[in-house]
Amino acid sequence: MSSFDSTNGRSWVTYLGIGIAISGALFSHANCAVAQITPDTTLPNNSQVILQDNMRIIEGGTQAGHNLFHSFQEFSVPTGSTAFFNNAQDIQNIISRVTGSSASNIDGLISANGTANLFLLNPKGMIFGRNASLNIGGSFVVSTASSLNFADGTQFSTTVTQSPPLLTISVPVGLQFGPTPAAIQVQGNGKGTRTTTDLIDTNEALRVQPNQTLALVGGDIKLLGGTLKTAGGRIELGSVAGSSLVNLTPTAKGWTFGYESVPTFGDIQLSQQATVDASGAGGNVQVQGKRLTLQESSQIEVSTLGEGAAGALSVSTSELVELTGSTAYGQFPTSLSANTQGTGKAGNVTINTQQLLISNGAEVSTGTLGSGDGGSLNVNASQSVQLIGTSRDGQFFPVSLFTGTQGTGKAGNVTINTQQLLISDGALVFTGSIGEGDGGSLSVNASQSIQLIGTSADGRFPSGLIASTQGTGKAGDLRITTQQLLISDGAQIFTGTNGSGDGGSLNVNASQSVQLIGTSANGQFLSGLFANTLGVGKAGDLTITTPVLQVLDGAQIITGTNGSGDGGSLNVNASQSVQLIGTSTNGQFPTGLFANTQGTGKAGDLTINTQQLLISNGALVFTGSSGEGVGGDVDITASDLRLDNGLITAQTFSGNGGNLKLNITNLLLMRRGSRISTTAGTEQKPGDSGNITINAPSGFIVAAKGENSDITANAFTGQGGKVTINATGIFGILPLRRQDLERLRPLDLNPRQLSTNDITAISQENPSLSGQVTINTPDLDPSRGFVELPSNLVDPSRQIMQNCADQRGTTANSFYITGHGGLPVRPGDLPISYYPTGFVRSVPTQPTINKKPTAIADPPGVGSAKIDTPIIEARGWIVDSNGDVVLVASAPNATPYSPWLTPVSCAVPQNIRSKLSSQPTQA
Repeated sequence: MSSFDSTNGRSWVTYLGIGIAISGALFSHANCAVAQITPDTTLPNNSQVILQDNMRIIEGGTQAGHNLFHSFQEFSVPTGSTAFFNNAQDIQNIISRVTGSSASNIDGLISANGTANLFLLNPKGMIFGRNASLNIGGSFVVSTASSLNFADGTQFSTTVTQSPPLLTISVPVGLQFGPTPAAIQVQGNGKGTRTTTDLIDTNEALRVQPNQTLALVGGDIKLLGGTLKTAGGRIELGSVAGSSLVNLTPTAKGWTFGYESVPTFGDIQLSQQATVDASGAGGNVQVQGKRLTLQESSQIEVSTLGEGAAGALSVSTSELVELTGSTAYGQFPTSLSANTQGTGKAGNVTINTQQLLISNGAEVSTGTLGSGDGGSLNVNASQSVQLIGTSRDGQFFPVSLFTGTQGTGKAGNVTINTQQLLISDGALVFTGSIGEGDGGSLSVNASQSIQLIGTSADGRFPSGLIASTQGTGKAGDLRITTQQLLISDGAQIFTGTNGSGDGGSLNVNASQSVQLIGTSANGQFLSGLFANTLGVGKAGDLTITTPVLQVLDGAQIITGTNGSGDGGSLNVNASQSVQLIGTSTNGQFPTGLFANTQGTGKAGDLTINTQQLLISNGALVFTGSSGEGVGGDVDITASDLRLDNGLITAQTFSGNGGNLKLNITNLLLMRRGSRISTTAGTEQKPGDSGNITINAPSGFIVAAKGENSDITANAFTGQGGKVTINATGIFGILPLRRQDLERLRPLDLNPRQLSTNDITAISQENPSLSGQVTINTPDLDPSRGFVELPSNLVDPSRQIMQNCADQRGTTANSFYITGHGGLPVRPGDLPISYYPTGFVRSVPTQPTINKKPTAIADPPGVGSAKIDTPIIEARGWIVDSNGDVVLVASAPNATPYSPWLTPVSCAVPQNIRSKLSSQPTQA
């Protein structure tokens, strides 16, 4: 019995159970012998059978060294009868063959003297009935091979019965099969499952002595309620097809079998609560075939109850390993298990196959209930691993793959290597501890995809990968490597602790994408990745590395603590994009990334590195504390950050708020009520706000007008934070001082109640503790747009003199303009003055001097100016009779100077000089 009861749910595989339906035709091509033992006459010293009541005493045979050879025309043992090999005590191997045309039907007892090993070969097939049993001192090897090979090259064949045969004193080294090996079947009452702490607690089994081997090696192998047992020995199930050779090697515990020379394999099926149990110190089970199917609470187990370490459970199939369901009344799950209940270390479980399917309450487990360490669980499935559902009655905890400890021993590790992993309908992969021992690590390597989908049919259990501890031990780490990871409909990946032990880390590496979508149908479970602690232990870190991360429809990624332990950090490295979109269907759960604490522990930091970050439709990035703990920091680096009804916040209930740092290359866009906020002391509690730093030195910050998107670093009774923004330009959002909020929202000073886009850093209770907003932008305003230049340009050669000759010995000519600013000496030079040369005033509607002005003759072509006429841009200039320069609306009709003519003086008129004498000039 597995020491860790667990359950899974329904299966969608259509071929489950078909082996039982056809079991009655197992030997349709072989004649079953009437229960009798008949020797043949092929040996130098033939076998003899003496009938004594219900006992068949087998004597004679041919001895060669320590080997004793028997040959039978038929070999069957009827119900209630005994076949007794009366061998000498010095015999080590009793080697028996059946040369007739009938399968052997064993429904009684087979016994032998001493500690001799018994080999029984019948190429026509073997059936062990419900009443079959063994009483031999050595190993028992049953095979439908055609011959037994020996180290000296000789064979003891069931088909070539030369007279006399070449018999040998050497040891057996191989089983040679013909083209169509027959099947081996073991029937039973399904009551062989161990229900006590005794290693052997039933006599209704094919059982060998401790530290011996019980082997069934043939064609297809079926255990229909049958039981195979040994206390600390070896059990071998090998199914081969075609002309194959299985190697034999003697060991201290009997024999080991090698299948290196087997090209094709057959099927192995356990049903009707069939049991294979090699529990005890050093017990081992090896299963080799094409397909292994366990169903109806059938079990294969290697466990240790004492000081010695358990052996290994190894399953190798060329196509499929399938475990499904439990009995109708759900007493035991179908399982492969290797556990320890003592000080000894549990054995390892290894599965090598193309496809592994575990469904309907079945499980594979290693664990410890004592001080011994648990064994490791290793799955290598070259194509796929599918873990589906829970038991029909929901009686067992729904674990498909499990390693755990309930004592002081460390739980074993779980490793899954495959192309595709599917976990659905409430199935779980679990490693953990509920005692003092540390939990094991969980590693999944799926070269193509990992999909976790849904919950159990009753909605009680989410599908998941879990590494946790509920005691003082540390939880194991959880590592996922794949191309595509999909978690949907309430499925979860979790590492954490409910006790004083620290949580393990969670690392996800997906070379293409990570998608987390939605919640369970009943809204009880969120799809997501979680690294949490509920006790004093520190939560582990959570790291995601992928090109694309999508978190949708209420799914969440969380690292946090609900106790006094500190939360772990959350790190997202997405080389292309991160998308956080929406809420759950019922609107109860927002999509988001969270690093938070609900206790006294400090929340972890949250870091995002990506090119494109989108947070929309109620999604958020959150770090904070709803208890007394200090909030963590948020650090985001992105080329583009777009918030559309999205939120980035560091918030605390009473502790100090965390800091927000955004490093933006191109654009930060805020739409429809988005927020970037660090808030401390919610609910009128103390605590200083954190700081917000937005660095976009070559980018822009844009908020759509009138959509109430805010950047806030506020506190209630504590110190307001600092908001520092470095950007090329900021558009649509402006700072608000506390005085502004007092005027606009005097009751609550809450910028969220304003329709404008605001930047604030205040303390609501104490004006002297308000923070600071600093905005650093260059003197550029792209909002002014571009001015279209005229296409019919004026010929500068006809407007500007090439040079002005200096008639007074000066080295440079000058041109002065009164008013704001000035012109440099040469194009490209600095302006003449950094300061305005005069004041710009509005043109008065009425003359400010009642005195009649002195009349001045109008220059040729220039009309008198009117006060009420519109201001016209100057397009030229002339010199009046007093030598003053006058700007005119139209250029005078004059012929420009030619470059070869003697230029006129360009000296500055006196009246112009006097106006500039009070301002710095540039010669």
